[in-house]
Amino acid sequence: MRLKLLLPVISLFLLVACTQTPTTPTGETVIEEKNPCSDITCNKNQHCVNGNCVCDDGFKNCDDKCIKETDCCTNKECEKDEVCKDNKCIFDCEKILCQYNEVCDEDLKKCVCKPGTRFCEYQKKCFEFDKCCDNYDCEGNKKCIITKFSVNICFEGEQTACKWVGENSFVYFNMFGKRYKFALDKIYANNEIKYSIDDATLQRLKLRERIKLQPRLYLYLQEIKEIGGICEY
Repeated sequence: MRLKLLLPVISLFLLVACTQTPTTPTGETVIEEKNPCSDITCNKNQHCVNGNCVCDDGFKNCDDKCIKETDCCTNKECEKDEVCKDNKCIFDCEKILCQYNEVCDEDLKKCVCKPGTRFCEYQKKCFEFDKCCDNYDCEGNKKCIITKFSVNICFEGEQTACKWVGENSFVYFNMFGKRYKFALDKIYANNEIKYSIDDATLQRLKLRERIKLQPRLYLYLQEIKEIGGICEY
């Protein structure tokens, strides 16, 4: 009878013993996995991911620092006439080629008349204050002679030949038995012109600059001047 009562107790004891979670053997060390970001210190606008610093949301990488996504990192992210400076796109006057008697204004982001000159709406150009813009500047029945800019261009070979030529005009030079067509496109600020020879691609030339065309033939820009701008009958 007593044996019958003990059998259920022994069975229950064995069942509980079998269902218990095995314990770690004595002397075995449990190694916890280390957080890869625990020893990482990231810079401003960054946070650590798997041991690497990455930019926060709304920021992008630029030369190993994180800047706002709306800021620029290179000139390619700016408009045509802008450069990236201190991560901001700013207007760059060096990319602008102003007309003669004009200078570039970085604040206005355009070319304006240089000091000592004024803009003539009728002629669409800047020239000296004492020049007339249109007939309204003249007294009586006098008329305003349109102001024109011209250059004295020289071909230098066995002899030197110089001729005056205005914008959008051309002249011919005979040098070494060959005729050269010099065409003046525009006169720009900093005493620089755009021209072509024999209808080739436009080139740039500055005042007093001397370039070699042939082994014994040179081209140079001797002078720039304004003509007209006066009142006459």
